Amino acid sequence: MYSESPCTALYEGLAPDGISSTPLIINACLTGNVLSRDIAPHVPVSADQIIDDAMQAIELGASMLHIHARCDEGRPDWRPEAYARIFEGIRRHSSNVVLIATTSGREHGSFEKRSAVLDLDGIAKPDMASLTLGSLNFPNTASVSTPETIRQLAGRMKERLIVPELEVFDLGMLNYAFYLRRKGLLPRDCYVNFLLGSLGSVPGRVLDLCTLVREVPASWTWAAAGIGRYQLPMNTAAVIYLRQSRRLETCEPLKAD
Repeated sequence: MYSESPCTALYEGLAPDGISSTPLIINACLTGNVLSRDIAPHVPVSADQIIDDAMQAIELGASMLHIHARCDEGRPDWRPEAYARIFEGIRRHSSNVVLIATTSGREHGSFEKRSAVLDLDGIAKPDMASLTLGSLNFPNTASVSTPETIRQLAGRMKERLIVPELEVFDLGMLNYAFYLRRKGLLPRDCYVNFLLGSLGSVPGRVLDLCTLVREVPASWTWAAAGIGRYQLPMNTAAVIYLRQSRRLETCEPLKAD
């Protein structure tokens, strides 16, 4: 699940002072639900394009891939066979990468369509699946996840031994994760992905990320992503936050450099 630390290859495995030797998780979302090649010419849309980009992302250090399949017309696809082709293609080249299937309600709202990908088996079976913990408005559309649908998806993931990737767009969604865990629908220790900067959700500011992170149990794993122009700032803030928190935990003094 972790990428090999660059310090393993450099410095004969011994990181110099000031460089952390603890690897970070790089979770790459290759396609998403929205972008088309008319808007972003290089976004991967077909199965072959997604597989090719996945190989490049893995080569650059990604250890998790969040996958959205598309149909021939370029629209988001819910059909299991579309995901099977992508997952099998990636795993023929890389068996260690963690593959995450989307169960987004942005385009397909019914539980039957959103959960269909969870029934894949063999090398096509996803390791993880996204679980958006509430409804929200995007600039031009709504993503609706009713409490019943969220509980059903969490239950199906538990039955299928698929780890949920908790998608959190605001503090209320994180609170709902705690509720689901108390009900036994989530693992004791979860993986939560904070997505900031979308209109209608938490802004993409460092302050907002800190507000969310401080509520996360110490045994959970968290990641941060930004929507659009907030992607790089949120990635950077997450790395810096983690680095500084580790220094405090080990009583490592901060350096002026």
